[in-house]
Amino acid sequence: MAKEFNFCPLCGSDTIYEDFKHHFLCKNCDYEQYLSPKPCACVILRNNQGQIGLSLRAKDPHKGTNDLVGGFIDPEEEAEEAMIREIKEEISLDIDPKRLKYFTSKHSYYQYKNWMYYTVAYIFELYLTDLEVKNIVASDDVAGLQWFEADTVPLDNMALVDAIFPMRKYLKEKALVPNDSSLEELRLQIDKVDTDIIDQLALRNRISSRVGKLKKTQNLQINQPQRWNQKLQQLQELSTTHGIDFAIVEQIYNLIHGQSKDLQK
Repeated sequence: MAKEFNFCPLCGSDTIYEDFKHHFLCKNCDYEQYLSPKPCACVILRNNQGQIGLSLRAKDPHKGTNDLVGGFIDPEEEAEEAMIREIKEEISLDIDPKRLKYFTSKHSYYQYKNWMYYTVAYIFELYLTDLEVKNIVASDDVAGLQWFEADTVPLDNMALVDAIFPMRKYLKEKALVPNDSSLEELRLQIDKVDTDIIDQLALRNRISSRVGKLKKTQNLQINQPQRWNQKLQQLQELSTTHGIDFAIVEQIYNLIHGQSKDLQK
């Protein structure tokens, strides 16, 4: 990097040098340049069949390799906004940002036209409906979108580090491919999931208590059947997407809903 940064971008002199890692200083005008990473937003796509969607890069660098749908975050743009924009630009879908689920981040690098950019990618997960999958039209930097079973994801055809490592992590954490984890390791994963469920239930209860206070100030009834029916419909759609028996989900949420109403009294 230092060898390619030969002139000061402020005064144009050749007295700029790298005085410590990722930091350049100009002796002539005291200009400082920190090589901060460029932020990116990428998404792991899933369909109702449980497959994983990867784009096919249409242009260099790495033309013809598989990648996550995504790209650089523009100035004055949130990561979620960038993700929605990239989905629209690359596969022609309009997505509600509320459907994006954050998964992880990954620092990496991206070489373009003899310059190495440091990057940090924010990785999301998004489930698409059958209709959305049908309406996908590849455009911009994407030649097409390909769907893979979890055990056939072509990691060897993915050229970018900020796609390969998150994908490996995703496949492992979602238990989508066999691995050499011991029984104890798998039980620890289950324990973590259970802890997360309890944490989220506690958060839901706190929110329900606040809802109850607002309803009292606005003279609203605690029980609102229309709202609950809408919630059950949403839960049924989510259950179908994830291949979960809705009858079980309905039983669980009826109990949660009952507790929520008690907290609102």
